[in-house]
Amino acid sequence: MTGPEKDGLLAESVDEVVTSFNKMHLQYGSMASYFADSVCKLATEVIHCRQRILVLDNTIKSKESQIQKRDVKLMERDNSIRVHELDRELLERNVNELNSEKA
Repeated sequence: MTGPEKDGLLAESVDEVVTSFNKMHLQYGSMASYFADSVCKLATEVIHCRQRILVLDNTIKSKESQIQKRDVKLMERDNSIRVHELDRELLERNVNELNSEKA
């Protein structure tokens, strides 16, 4: 093989390497672009999920507060009912004592 033939083969192999590199660059470039898009979509989804979690946390706190207020009202009502029952029992005893004294 002479010098010009050698140079021609070398030039062809350089062209093949450059072509191969360009193909790989395009392939990996599109993969990188797809990956970047996927990461952006995932980040957006994470932000939406965090916002939803915050809304749900606030809703839970609100419901817990409502339940506590309701429980306080129920306890007050139960105490009031108990006081009325005790008053009724005391009145019944007094009436019974008065009836027994009267008889």
